[in-house]
Amino acid sequence: MSFGILLLIGCSQRNQENKRPIHNKAYQKLATLVESGNDVYNVDSNVSSYPRCTQLYVDPANKKYYTFLNKADNSIYFYDAASKLLLFKTTLPVDGIASIGKKTEGYYIKNFDTIFAVSEYMLGIFDTSAKLKAKVDFYKFRKKLGNSSILSMGSVRQVGLYNDFIVLNNVPDIYADKQSDFDATQCGIKFSFSKPQETKYIMPYPYPYQLGVYGANFLSFYSAYDEQNSNMVYSFPNDDFIQVYALKSDSIKEFYGGSEFIDTIMPMKKPSNDFDGYNKHYLLSPSYASIIFDKFNNVFYRFALRPVSEKDYEARKWWKKKSIIILDSSFKKIGEEAITDSCSFLDAYITEDGLHLNSSIKGGPIVYKKFILKKISNVH
Repeated sequence: MSFGILLLIGCSQRNQENKRPIHNKAYQKLATLVESGNDVYNVDSNVSSYPRCTQLYVDPANKKYYTFLNKADNSIYFYDAASKLLLFKTTLPVDGIASIGKKTEGYYIKNFDTIFAVSEYMLGIFDTSAKLKAKVDFYKFRKKLGNSSILSMGSVRQVGLYNDFIVLNNVPDIYADKQSDFDATQCGIKFSFSKPQETKYIMPYPYPYQLGVYGANFLSFYSAYDEQNSNMVYSFPNDDFIQVYALKSDSIKEFYGGSEFIDTIMPMKKPSNDFDGYNKHYLLSPSYASIIFDKFNNVFYRFALRPVSEKDYEARKWWKKKSIIILDSSFKKIGEEAITDSCSFLDAYITEDGLHLNSSIKGGPIVYKKFILKKISNVH
């Protein structure tokens, strides 16, 4: 059984979230993930083997492009996903009226004529020739919205597109060591270039953020987009539940999507906004991370991270062990698999061949380990 609650968007949502149903961690295992080889992309020495932002773009002719942002030269690189060869790159301007200012932090390719890119508070639209077609400064909306936000975009912080609207991931400009700063509606930005007056945040931080201070590492969150159903799906670091925002109905439901390896994620005993304090709390606590939609199998993959030990923390072995929760299209849990430590939850893409996770070695080529979803029959 999956648990969903329809939540009204607005102040009433905060009062309803603490009425979540009691959930049972028990589930019927119906699927598993199996490793199945690697994809390798050779890159120049000025390219990081862990790109900040990637996308597997498929054009109208069904040609697949592996793309990534190289922050060293502010360029989006386009590779042929079949041959693994570099085809071309688009270098976005960093100065002048034809730029969005400073370095690009993320992008999303709708098509070759419409590439969304973000830099701090700025959103722009470019084409593959790097021509700027439109831009907006979201800092100007801070009074209307209640506060400002840094825009975030990438393979694990996806955008949603519905009619004229785009839904963006964001990091609110708030104090991470001040619990009351998390109370306002300030997560997810709905925007339209043709209807800027309708710009709004879509939801507050979920219920666990009312329980105390968790630190700066719990400030940002992850998003996946189910285009077929026009649903944005959110994973917050300290919440067993996922949030599902329906663009068609402008409503939110939440579903239990917790890990068998996570019991309770506690707030900090003593709120701290210094790096050592909040980083230690994050590393010694379990947490959740990316959520990824697999449109070929109609399932979601959510990452769960286990805490490091005190011994490993002191030795600066800060790589948290990972598992992947598998949720079906109704957000019912159907599996969970522990995966190798070498795989990153920050860089991933989906193809018909499976889930691809970055497992590169620093200084080498970009390597993605592939995982295939296998259904399990319970008929004996």
